[in-house]
Amino acid sequence: KRHKIEEKMRVLEMQKLAEVEKYLTEGIEDATQLVHLFTDTVEEEFSIYSDA
Repeated sequence: KRHKIEEKMRVLEMQKLAEVEKYLTEGIEDATQLVHLFTDTVEEEFSIYSDA
């Protein structure tokens, strides 16, 4: 169970890092995406833990 959570968290981390890197290199059209980045990530983390 713990390993599943760790793997899902690693995948989420890589996805979010790629998303941030994209914002930094390409810029962003809608600033609300940045505003919601943290809260969306936290919700996704909670989802991973609750599904375990």
